[in-house]
Amino acid sequence: MSLQYKQILYCDRILLEEDDVYYSPYKYNTIDGNRHEILSVGYDHYDKSWRCTYECAIKDNDGPYYGFYTCSIEKTKADSILNMWKISNDK
Repeated sequence: MSLQYKQILYCDRILLEEDDVYYSPYKYNTIDGNRHEILSVGYDHYDKSWRCTYECAIKDNDGPYYGFYTCSIEKTKADSILNMWKISNDK
């Protein structure tokens, strides 16, 4: 697990938002090929709030493929997922 990319939004030299996007160390077989789970951890400087989204893999019960579901999660849950991915990557 490592930072894949960072998105930063400015307006007239004022930092509004920044997002760090991470890919899981695991790959999942989908009908379109292999892909990673994705976690986005963002901070809204205007509202002073965290915004985290998680694209998690969901196993198709009838076949060998995975689908993906995107949901909003709390910052503490995002930190937990990042720690889990880091531990898996260190093995």
